[in-house]
Amino acid sequence: MVLIVVLIISFNIFRRYRRKISQQIEFIGKLRAEYESDKKKFSNYPSDRYTQIIDDNFKLIGKLIEANYLYKGDSEKVIREYSKILAANKWERGAFKDLQFYTNHKFNGLLESLHSEFPMLKDDDLSMIAMLCNQFPSSVISVILGYEHDRSIYNRKGKIAKKMGLDTSLESFLSEKIALSTT
Repeated sequence: MVLIVVLIISFNIFRRYRRKISQQIEFIGKLRAEYESDKKKFSNYPSDRYTQIIDDNFKLIGKLIEANYLYKGDSEKVIREYSKILAANKWERGAFKDLQFYTNHKFNGLLESLHSEFPMLKDDDLSMIAMLCNQFPSSVISVILGYEHDRSIYNRKGKIAKKMGLDTSLESFLSEKIALSTT
């Protein structure tokens, strides 16, 4: 009787483990499909640069998935490990430049157009705009920029909108610009 209970419990644990691995494999498959799609979409652009950007991001995603797997029961350790990985991969100027480059091509020169229209925008402002255009959640932007609270992101967006003299929110303005750039 005890043996049967142990076997049933072991079988259930094995099924959960297998399901979790299947989900991670499916996620990686989706990323690869997106990679291939983006690779074809941007074949007219400098392919070496895109390949490097995408390869670096795949490595980063792999490290994050591995950290999640290793510390799956302890969310505090997962967050600490994520922070270490992000710090090691520093969202330096190079990563922001890559994001700006990608965003500019994805949205048909949107950042260049904004910079021409609003020359007072600094590189940091354009990086924030690039993250917003790519729909990074405020919580992710907070981690990338090293802010303690999401509130700092809202303040930053407000300052950029004020600098640009907008009557609407920065997000609304960017949504309109994106809609116009993709038509």
